[in-house]
Amino acid sequence: MASALELIDLRAVARAIRGRWLLYIAAALLAFLATGLLLPVLDKGYKAEATLQLREEQKTPQLSSILSSLSSSDGFNSLDAVLSSRLLAEKLASKPAIIKGLGLDQPRSDWFRDTTDLIETGLFRMEPAGRGDHVDDIRGLLSRRLKLSRAGTGSNVVTLEFSFRKKEVAQLLLEELIVEADLLLRDLNIVSLDQRLAKVSEMLTATATESTRKALVQLYDRLGAEQVSARSLSPYAFTIIDAAAATNVRSRPSFWIVWVGLTVLLAAFITAAIVFALRGRD
Repeated sequence: MASALELIDLRAVARAIRGRWLLYIAAALLAFLATGLLLPVLDKGYKAEATLQLREEQKTPQLSSILSSLSSSDGFNSLDAVLSSRLLAEKLASKPAIIKGLGLDQPRSDWFRDTTDLIETGLFRMEPAGRGDHVDDIRGLLSRRLKLSRAGTGSNVVTLEFSFRKKEVAQLLLEELIVEADLLLRDLNIVSLDQRLAKVSEMLTATATESTRKALVQLYDRLGAEQVSARSLSPYAFTIIDAAAATNVRSRPSFWIVWVGLTVLLAAFITAAIVFALRGRD
């Protein structure tokens, strides 16, 4: 370390820096302009958030082994699968308010895609790549901006977050998403209950042991009650603890933090270049 420092004349470096102070002013101005370009990219918009408590199936010790053999997914995994499904995106895409709020109702000019299509189809005689529809747009938006998290390991309390540049749109989409996800989970569970009832009925027919038949009858009655509940309970899959609401503050870094950070970074590069230039003369 000492030998490296000996190679650098700190007073010469200081003089060189003072003589090139305009470079640092230019770096600050360049960082200012870069900050203006970066902030829109880093701006996630307003965050809408909702807290839900999943309704988990209660299993008695006598029936747990039978139930586990008929169904292996929990409420969190089911909700996660529904939120990433194309079917949910189709439900949201069918709502004019969602399409208008997301700005998907306006025709968009994609010059990059147009140019690519022209080259691929016109020059290279390739088949058109095709373009996504509103469903693909919404599904892609959800994959980037929707977040599902648990309050803790194994907890049935979950948080849904969605960010968008417009506060009212973020809240509207999350509200509609919760409603449609609940309806899809209800439909899926009703289908599952129908299948499980049919399976238990087959098991009853094939079972001769009285104790086993008694347990299966209890299970059949319970599944039937769940089926009735699934058709009437709303919301079905969860209890809403905190309804969807958007924050009043946008989720983006401070202008000053980004500007100062970029300025320091550019100044460090300039200083390093000056030091290397001085060492090259020696």
